[in-house]
Amino acid sequence: MAANDPADLLQGRRLTQDTGLTGVLESDFFAWPNEVGGIPLLQTLARRAARFDWAEAPPDTAAVLYESVIPPEERRSLGEYYTPAWLARTMVRELITDPLRQRVLDPACGSGTFLAEAVSHFIAAGVEAKWESSEILNRLRGAVTGIDVHPVAVHLARSAWTLAARSAINAAGAAGFNSSLSIPVYLGDALQLRFRTGDMFAEKEITIQTSDDENTELVFPVSLVERAEDFDSLMSEIAEHIEGGTDPLEALDDNHINDPAERGGMGEIIKTMLRLHRRGRDHIWAYYTRNMVRPVTLSRAKVDVVIGNPPWINFNQTADILRDALEDLSRNRYGIWAGGRYSTTQDVAGLFFARSVDLYLKQGGVIGFVMPHSALQAGQHSKWRTGTWKSPSRRGPGRDRAPGFWLSVEFDYKTAWDLEQLDPNTFFPIPACVVFARNTGQSEIAAPLAGMVEQWQGKEGADDVSRLLVGITNTGVTGDSPYAQLSRQGATIVPRCLFFVNETENTAIVQAAQTVSSLWQDNKAPVNPLNLLGRLDYMGNLSAQLEWRKKPGDRRLRVMYTTAGQPTAALLGRNEFVAERLYWVTCQSNDEANYLLAVINSYALYESVQSLMSKGLYGARDLHKHLWKLPIPEFDPAQELHTAISKAGAKAATGAQKKLEELRKQEGDKLTVTIARRELRKWLRASEEGRAVEDGVGRLLGGG
Repeated sequence: MAANDPADLLQGRRLTQDTGLTGVLESDFFAWPNEVGGIPLLQTLARRAARFDWAEAPPDTAAVLYESVIPPEERRSLGEYYTPAWLARTMVRELITDPLRQRVLDPACGSGTFLAEAVSHFIAAGVEAKWESSEILNRLRGAVTGIDVHPVAVHLARSAWTLAARSAINAAGAAGFNSSLSIPVYLGDALQLRFRTGDMFAEKEITIQTSDDENTELVFPVSLVERAEDFDSLMSEIAEHIEGGTDPLEALDDNHINDPAERGGMGEIIKTMLRLHRRGRDHIWAYYTRNMVRPVTLSRAKVDVVIGNPPWINFNQTADILRDALEDLSRNRYGIWAGGRYSTTQDVAGLFFARSVDLYLKQGGVIGFVMPHSALQAGQHSKWRTGTWKSPSRRGPGRDRAPGFWLSVEFDYKTAWDLEQLDPNTFFPIPACVVFARNTGQSEIAAPLAGMVEQWQGKEGADDVSRLLVGITNTGVTGDSPYAQLSRQGATIVPRCLFFVNETENTAIVQAAQTVSSLWQDNKAPVNPLNLLGRLDYMGNLSAQLEWRKKPGDRRLRVMYTTAGQPTAALLGRNEFVAERLYWVTCQSNDEANYLLAVINSYALYESVQSLMSKGLYGARDLHKHLWKLPIPEFDPAQELHTAISKAGAKAATGAQKKLEELRKQEGDKLTVTIARRELRKWLRASEEGRAVEDGVGRLLGGG
């Protein structure tokens, strides 16, 4: 039928007729292809879709479709990453221990992986309890709910919810179940950034801002919105009347909206929607409002379990208007903003966790989120890991400073999972962890995320993964080494194309410089206050080198080291060179330089610092932030161990130079930096010189 009548496919009439399900397909969201002459294409798509055996569709069908439809760039911009079914399934069974009594919410449901697993878990429990199919279906719609900000994700999540529930739907249909059933997956901002603070918990009204030129607001009666299926049906009929040119007030009578306050409120809504429609703002507003109010109503009826995978995106990667709102919540409501040197790495995941506990989780309820690995140990999450989230105290009129909002959780409710060691670790772009907590509300009962973590080892998704208890290392602690004060970042020359050029004889150098400066001013971001020279010498990273070159004092040598991967260092023999991107630390003598080279290039240091370093797509990174947190003392020629390490470093450097010459003869033009680095490290581990370095550095870092 759908192949012959595309409108039926788009509006979901046949689906509703056969199953009683509503809200799987939104007619006012999908109707436009039929309105613009896309019937032949739709008929072709319907015939092709009919070839599939949807009864045997795998549980991750919606996720696969989502990743094939939404470009990776768009998913990255929203911080959305697909959670593998094996991880979602394990988390669901870990957290949802009483599925027939616990209400579950995924506030960032994406394409519905967690929802599908939670629905299957509920149905299995219902069957085991010998519930009637109609009761399973009736209870299910209040038991497993999802929210997402992406409209395509929401529709695929509804499909995932429906496919996971198909056994109960079919059984209920065979038993004569004919009630209307809406799918509880909603488009909405789970962070509720578009609501005024007072509106979220208003007793009688919920206000939605449309963000049009006149800042129009739609004010809904809470009593009606909380009757989800009545409200959804009413908004759909209002939209159909507006689009068809008939009187939308008839929808109030057809849906038996008899309460004077509800009729009055919806009458004003209808006037506003008619005005928006006349301006060319079409009937999508019915779809938009029907979904946008749902996060607010969900926050009024809190759930037992919050589960999912929040956005993994840094604050500075979000739009300006969102960034301000996110930072305000992080800083002024929850007090988890680390700021300072962590400002650029502060991310939304921790805020999303705290916000979800605040808005949706009942006291005593539990939460489990997939988080970036940095949540376990990095400095930007240090305040979040305390488990006590407080707004700064405020001074009231005529009073001393009064406490603001605060909220507590117990992170030790369940031991967190460290997924970094799984192999292959390819299911997320950066290593991940899973963090659990129990909501203790506005109480003094809190437990920080500290102590031990379950480190998973083995093949990802395998049944025989081992779980080892290991300690959590807080990488946000202050560095212990005096070299932290002696090292600096090299210049960060961005954009490189303005400065790294081919030299030509040109007498118009002043004019060229002025042109480049003008290009910079015309094309830089409006919020960037730096002129071209300021960008070139950002944080003084260029001028500091020039000043040191003029007045090096008694520290006349420089050791350069990398910022990512396995630590690599080298002595810079000529002071006229300028370091770019690399970090540098000054030395008083060749003996001190050899000491630092031995320490930084050793495998003993790599093993010690690796647990402190954040993990990215290409492995460990941010060495510069963590290297000097290790107890590396300043070189002292009177210390026997220090001089032994320095001599071992000098011998290793001589041996490495000989090995490099051999490689050049063997490889010729085929020798690359990657090959040379690999072979030199292999030689260092096997050689007598390398073993001497490892022995000395091992004793230094181990306190020997």
